[in-house]
Amino acid sequence: MLTGDSENAAHKIANDLGITKYRSQVLPEDKAIIIQELKDEGHQVIMVGDGINDSPALSAADVSVAMRNSSDIAREVADISLLSDDLYDLVTLRKLSVGMLDKINTNYRQM
Repeated sequence: MLTGDSENAAHKIANDLGITKYRSQVLPEDKAIIIQELKDEGHQVIMVGDGINDSPALSAADVSVAMRNSSDIAREVADISLLSDDLYDLVTLRKLSVGMLDKINTNYRQM
């Protein structure tokens, strides 16, 4: 998790969500650089953001998600816009996506 929030806030959020690796007080331009470095290492990266400052990182990610109350530019850059501000909706999104791909693959093999 990359966040511009303070160490205390980042630690609490990471702990609440079960995230084991995080960086706090990350500047917007550094988020995009870190995401590109992760991609260069072969990782697939999802970025969730809500502000103008998140736009460079959203555009650098493999998949980007804007939350409900995101800035206009964040929603424009993002691949997906959630209709809520609940991060747990990402779990639902993942389950739906996997189910949809499974259905597509099953139907494709039957042709």
